[in-house]
Amino acid sequence: MTTTERDLRIAIAHIFKNAGKASIPESEMALNLSHGLRWFKPKEAERFILKAIEIGILERKKGTGELSPTFDPATVDVPMDFKLDETALEDEPGPTIFDQIVSQTSVVSGLDRSQVISKINAKREQLDVDIRVAAILLAGECGVQVDRFLDDLEAKVVEEYAVARSGAAKDGKA
Repeated sequence: MTTTERDLRIAIAHIFKNAGKASIPESEMALNLSHGLRWFKPKEAERFILKAIEIGILERKKGTGELSPTFDPATVDVPMDFKLDETALEDEPGPTIFDQIVSQTSVVSGLDRSQVISKINAKREQLDVDIRVAAILLAGECGVQVDRFLDDLEAKVVEEYAVARSGAAKDGKA
């Protein structure tokens, strides 16, 4: 476990212990991170949530959109003086959603990584979709349980699309 992941895990445990609930709305978590704890600005709080989801220590519940930890917060010791800062949002190398999907597809299908990526690329060209969408489609066809990747993948693609649209709008291209 990386230092960043450990710090995010401690922060999430702190929030859920204080809330006294197993799940909370995303807006409540963002508000707590920015205004309650004063650890982040609102946009950074959103990035914190997305990063925690991406590395797999926080998940969105289907249907409700509420967030819940993927671990038991009661098992995490939160130091009295614990404070998280923006360095926790810096990217560390680690498996991306795409890497996780490729690995699972390779294990389930018996194909090696290069064969899986070749099939993903063919599917991407055939369907003209984002490579991660092609990866999840191929994974499903190969028998991988893709449910655990869907919310995170959707959030990542939507986030990147929104960033791209806002950049295009600033350039006068939207």
